[in-house]
Amino acid sequence: MAAEAHSLLTSCSMFEFLFYVSLLHEIFQVTSALSEYLQRSRISVGAATETAGSCRRTLSAKRSDVHFRKLWTSTSQKAKVLNLEPPKMPRKQTVPKKVDDGECSSDFHATVESLYRANFYEALDTIACQIETRFAENDLSPLKDTESDKQTNCLNLT
Repeated sequence: MAAEAHSLLTSCSMFEFLFYVSLLHEIFQVTSALSEYLQRSRISVGAATETAGSCRRTLSAKRSDVHFRKLWTSTSQKAKVLNLEPPKMPRKQTVPKKVDDGECSSDFHATVESLYRANFYEALDTIACQIETRFAENDLSPLKDTESDKQTNCLNLT
């Protein structure tokens, strides 16, 4: 257990950990409203779809160099205060010759910042895409129609 605790402490004491925790904080600030709405005991399919769309648009708007730079600067300043080592490029992995097909890897980044920028964009794109997929209009239209019919019937009764 001591070795696992030490390993966890070492991982938490790295710039990479701080950056990704900060990135997740940014994402969760946006997605928490959608999460809270979906956990209510009574929800509307239309309102859920609108909330999801708003959440997706906000995440897409954060997908910019301005937002990345703000997160990068903030994380770098926190890392200095915490005396963390500056970020560095991961060790380049070599492919065994018997598996290597001779193609060049396209995952090369010139700087450590460009590597983190690519990961920043990928995280935002993945979350936005998952929200869009899960709230696709075609999949939810039968539910919306049922909800609309139910509301119409209730109005006719009054």
